[in-house]
Amino acid sequence: MDIMQIILLLIGIILILFILRMVPIGLWLATRAASIDIDLMDLIGMRLRRTNPSEVVLPFIKAKKAGLDIPIGKLEAHHMAGGRVDKVVDDLIAAKEANSPLGFERAAANDFIEQGRTLED
Repeated sequence: MDIMQIILLLIGIILILFILRMVPIGLWLATRAASIDIDLMDLIGMRLRRTNPSEVVLPFIKAKKAGLDIPIGKLEAHHMAGGRVDKVVDDLIAAKEANSPLGFERAAANDFIEQGRTLED
């Protein structure tokens, strides 16, 4: 092997590692196994927006399995605002089981209040 082939091989390995880092394939497979349709590009978009996809997608899967219809965009927005998505989903599931009317916006606001924040923060 000459030096040019070694350089191309190293560039190829670095490129593959970068792609594997940016594309959460395991999480995408988990959504497929749960019969939930989340586009792979949505997961890549979350990474590019510096959102941890698992902190949004895993609660989304839990919500769907519990019969809640929450758009993933709302969950991601709450996460990006510093909210605890898993706690909000748990609260919504508990409210549904108790037949208590609790909407996503109220549950998200309660999450911020429990953290000592107001909606203006």
